[in-house]
Amino acid sequence: MTPELVKSPAHRAVLHELIDGLDAACRAPRGRIGGAVTRTLERAGRFPAWLAPAEQRARGAGYTRHVLHADPAGRYTVVAIVWEPGQCSPVHGHATWCGYTVVSGCLHESTFAFDPDVNAARLLDSAARPAGATLFSPPGLEEIHRLGNADAGQAAVSVHVYGLDGARVATDVNRLVDVAA
Repeated sequence: MTPELVKSPAHRAVLHELIDGLDAACRAPRGRIGGAVTRTLERAGRFPAWLAPAEQRARGAGYTRHVLHADPAGRYTVVAIVWEPGQCSPVHGHATWCGYTVVSGCLHESTFAFDPDVNAARLLDSAARPAGATLFSPPGLEEIHRLGNADAGQAAVSVHVYGLDGARVATDVNRLVDVAA
């Protein structure tokens, strides 16, 4: 195993705490899962150095996902996402709940509202999400957004938790939405 893939004691401790918190969040009543996931991610976001170097490295032209943990019961998957300068997600809602925290750098988030009259989303607002910012979205089109790295000088890294099993994280998370002209 190469040194960059070896997990440090800090990595193991923070990831273990994150998993314990997410396990507890999944046992919470449905209406409280968002708050429990958010609190758990906030704690993990306070320790940006816990990710291994390989988990902070981009591959290819698009943003890069590194699966950090897939719950054996299929309740959630933890993913580190590396955003090179200029990379962004498509405009999307979620097919499942999702929470994220920015670990390093700064992401830019644009939020949208779905307009059923034109069957597309309209831009509402944009905001910077610096390191430590933590958000949660329920499933559906009530919360539509686009995340990206607008900083020309450095990569950004975020940790996301999706409420589904690891085998589906690349295909069944995002519900892509057209943007109204």
